[in-house]
Amino acid sequence: MQYIVRLLDETQLMEMKNTFEDSIFSQLDDYNVKSIIIYLQLNGIDFIEDIIVQYLDLFLIEHKQFIEKFELLKRKYPSNFVETLAFHFNLLDELY
Repeated sequence: MQYIVRLLDETQLMEMKNTFEDSIFSQLDDYNVKSIIIYLQLNGIDFIEDIIVQYLDLFLIEHKQFIEKFELLKRKYPSNFVETLAFHFNLLDELY
């Protein structure tokens, strides 16, 4: 959780706290979160803060499994995937 606190502003943190159960926060592993964030950055995702605020529980998925699922998602929606994802966050539901 420490890693996320450094990335988000107070408004984003409050929004997250109002959306997710406390148990989600306590289960977050900084190494795992950081690994997922680095992977997303390497894939050109520049709206990571928005993903964290809206899909925090995705960061509970073990990073290797997250990467595998994300790669499948990229293959499923190959045309301008990053741009498509930026406007259709609901695609992330497929990672669950």
